[in-house]
Amino acid sequence: MKRLLTVLMVCATVLVAQAQEKIGYINSSEILEMLPETASARKKVEAVTKKKQTQLKSLENELKSKYDAFNAEAATMTESVATSRKSEILTLEKKIKAFYEESQKTLMKAETDALKPLIEKVQKAINAVAKGEGYTYIIDMAVSNGFIVFAAKKKDVTPSVKKQLGL
Repeated sequence: MKRLLTVLMVCATVLVAQAQEKIGYINSSEILEMLPETASARKKVEAVTKKKQTQLKSLENELKSKYDAFNAEAATMTESVATSRKSEILTLEKKIKAFYEESQKTLMKAETDALKPLIEKVQKAINAVAKGEGYTYIIDMAVSNGFIVFAAKKKDVTPSVKKQLGL
């Protein structure tokens, strides 16, 4: 009996503690897109993207020229020249592949570097709203969409965060 009473008291304490939790949600993607600084950050990333695309196009044109030249002269080439040209083409193909992979990493880093200060700014605003309005948890619908199956509009903290940011 004493054990049952203890279990009931623990359950009641847990239920009271859960009732005190205040949970809201936001859409960080929507907020980020509304920031004026996001456009300039995207332009920086686009500039890096265009530069890498131009470099890649140049390498691809070089490969096409070598490949076309090889095909045009293949009938009259000696075996050693053909082997050498094939090797050049394969080396250039590997170079293009490596450049592409390096470019993807560079673009991801450029995007991260450009958006990091904006994400930090939004996070500070979220923290201020959460503390100011007494939220225990704020769930980001942009990140966890798929895990949330219901969200009451009155719990949407996005407008408060926008107001905090002056948007």
